[in-house]
Amino acid sequence: MESILTAILAIAIGAILCFYGLGFIRVSIMLAGFVLGYLLSQNAGATLLVSLLVGGVGVIVALILVRFARNIAERILSFLMGGLVGLQIANYVNAREIGGVALVLIIVVIASIIATVLINFLGNRALIWSTALGGATIIVYGIGLLLPPLNFLARPTNAVESVFSVALIFGLFLFGTLTQLRLFRRVVTRTVIRAR
Repeated sequence: MESILTAILAIAIGAILCFYGLGFIRVSIMLAGFVLGYLLSQNAGATLLVSLLVGGVGVIVALILVRFARNIAERILSFLMGGLVGLQIANYVNAREIGGVALVLIIVVIASIIATVLINFLGNRALIWSTALGGATIIVYGIGLLLPPLNFLARPTNAVESVFSVALIFGLFLFGTLTQLRLFRRVVTRTVIRAR
């Protein structure tokens, strides 16, 4: 039951982020804060209740950041999306077994910083890319939890499974990017839009 709830939640949140992430930046930030907190605690071995609480704390922290730093909301979203992608990269390279939770956190922070730096140079395009990639990553994770034969999508154990997962993420990323570019073609300029 726990993994089914997690899977459905991941697929729903991932779909919103992947296909409409730029549309509601504040909502996307809250969703990304929840998912990042939830998945980090799951990665550390927490129970469902603790993971939900940590996810709730992620939402609160994200809301506080957006409330007091409205002009950098887009960068916060990009930072969170980079963290989600970094967490999945850490899962794919088995970073927890290699270097423990500390190595996972290092990978998450590095990916977050890279995503945030990209938005400074590429504006809304980078924001679309980061929400589409983060959402695609969450969707694939959710599918892996929901369907037992495809569990390797959430937790790959060898290189072939990792390559298949990354290919699926890349396909969803492209579809999400094209969808958002079509929906938000008027605001896709070098400048960053303001939070709604």
